[in-house]
Order: sequence, then structure tokens, then C-alpha cells
Amino acid sequence: YVKVKKTEFETANILIGNTINPDNLIFAHFDSIIGDGAMDNAAAVAVVLHTILQNPTLLNNNLFILAGNEEVSYDNYKSKSGFGFRVFESKYQKLLKNCKQVVVLDGVGIGKSQLVQFGLDWVLQVRCLDQIKNKVWWLQNDQRKVLQYFHTKADTIENLKLTYLEAAKSTLINKIR
Repeated sequence: YVKVKKTEFETANILIGNTINPDNLIFAHFDSIIGDGAMDNAAAVAVVLHTILQNPTLLNNNLFILAGNEEVSYDNYKSKSGFGFRVFESKYQKLLKNCKQVVVLDGVGIGKSQLVQFGLDWVLQVRCLDQIKNKVWWLQNDQRKVLQYFHTKADTIENLKLTYLEAAKSTLINKIR
């Protein structure tokens, strides 16, 4: 087994867009453990930022959340991860419940993009997930590929492909327009 040393650090969630009444919430976490975190999850953050830069009007009806502290959490939540999501939930639970859809980008850039509604507790660790799961989508790549790099030193930028990142961006835009 692996012994993990508890480390404290300060981070924040970065909110971009409509914080009053967004139609859609779009999440991507920006922290990483072990390795560079290119696929988990810098690629998703890059897709979100590129989407915003190329389509600034999306900010009118959407809220993009770049979540800190997704990887390891010490708040006694069942999955031991996702603390940044729960901090967002504690402040903006009304937005989670009232929005039309939630899209979580995690593990993109190494294969064909797909929107799925399974495994959501892996990528959106919020207490109200059971209440909102019918409107939550995970924008991901084939998890068999992802798990080859997930939380390893092999998770580097060399494994990402621009065509897959562009495809993820197109999938996101089509979902939230």
C-alpha cells in the first residue's frame, strides 16, 4: 500500500461567467497529484479556457467553475476527494439545483470525447449528487485509456492530441449552447 503524507495548502475555486442564474454549470478541476497532470486535468482546464476565449458570449448564460482541491480531501467525505466541489456546493447549492445541466470535464485529450451519465461520483463529489444526477454529464475519454496515465508520472503533455482537445471543445459547446 501507499502511505500518503497529509499536506495542507491553500487553493480556491475560480468562477467565470454568470453567478446569478446560469443555465449550465461547467466544472474542471485544476489540481493534480503525481506527475504533471496533463490529462488529469490540465487538458480539461485548457478546453474550458479556450472555449471561453473563443466564445465569450457563453459567459452570459453559463458559469464555468475551475475547482481547486479535487484530488485529495480531508473532510471525511466518503470518497476522500472533491473538497473544492463541496465548497462550491456549500456556497452555491441553489445554482446546482436550479441550473438546466451540469457538465464536468475530466480526463480529456487522449481519445474520442463522449458525454456519459455513469461514474458521476468519481468526478463530481457533492452531497446533493443523487438529487441532480439526471442533469449531470461527464465529458470524458475512454476510461481504459485514461487509467493508463491516471495519477502516474506518465500523465504528461506528450500524450495529449490537439485533435482530441478540439473535439472535446466542440462537444462542450454543442452541449451548452
